[in-house]
Amino acid sequence: MMNNFLKSEDGQSLVEYSLIISLVVLAAVGAVFLFGQQLGSLYEKNKNEILGGLGAP
Repeated sequence: MMNNFLKSEDGQSLVEYSLIISLVVLAAVGAVFLFGQQLGSLYEKNKNEILGGLGAP
């Protein structure tokens, strides 16, 4: 029974997947932190151009 427990890789896969997910989340948070202000300005500019083209005040 102990040998089966030691040879089991189910927990190892779970740890690997959780590490991958945490790295992806860290990358996403870092990208938002680094480029958030620039993206906000870009969206604001596009919104104003679209609204201006539609004749909205």
